[in-house]
Amino acid sequence: MKKIGIIGFGNLGRAFATGILSRGIFAREDVLVCSKSDSTLALARERFGLYATSDVSEAVSACDYLFLSIKKNVFLELAPSIDRKKLADMIIISCMAGFTVAQINGALGFGARVVRAMPTLAIAEADGIVAYTKTDDEKISSMFRALGFAFEVEEGDIEKVTVYAACGLGFAAYLLDAYVRAGVALGFDEATSKKIAEMDFASAIARSDYKATMAEVATKGGATEYGFAHMTKNGVDANIASALLATHRRLMGEPGE
Repeated sequence: MKKIGIIGFGNLGRAFATGILSRGIFAREDVLVCSKSDSTLALARERFGLYATSDVSEAVSACDYLFLSIKKNVFLELAPSIDRKKLADMIIISCMAGFTVAQINGALGFGARVVRAMPTLAIAEADGIVAYTKTDDEKISSMFRALGFAFEVEEGDIEKVTVYAACGLGFAAYLLDAYVRAGVALGFDEATSKKIAEMDFASAIARSDYKATMAEVATKGGATEYGFAHMTKNGVDANIASALLATHRRLMGEPGE
């Protein structure tokens, strides 16, 4: 059976491990974790029941796939110790934001087979979003499909998905949290405010046509219409778009604000 090494076992690495194990994509004995942190290695062994090592060379030698869920600066430190001969027979799945295939291979000094991917943390529940670059390996594409809504993109579009989907999960939580805090400001206790916020957002999603729902809820001259006008006047929609575009510019290395 083919084996996969997860290099870096932070939030994304753990979500990936949870997803592939729960969906039976890889057997537990075919998953290896590599981390520099002793506490992270202990977590991988004790909570996940996985073989874990701090030696990246061991991970590379033992595996057919490498799932990189580390920062690019960490990868640049590790790259010189990776055996180039082994790379010829394996596929690297890189989740490093803002680091291209060309840059990865430049650091390795070798033309490795690299698939860039950008998953959301919801892959842990097999309900994630995964964008990935072209691959001829069916195991990889079928794995991503099993973890949620998966689709192929050109490499130049990966950072857009990073912002809109991966960062987007955090942005969505940010907006929901703001809505909950507004409910508390109105006088609801936090638990009730959270329940109302989650039900309203879930109902809006279920209705699907957001513009139609806005029109149905708002009556001319009513409270909802007034609230919409206040949001527009204060640039709520414009600020959301601005935040996403600014985040994308930062990922692309453009000057910040």
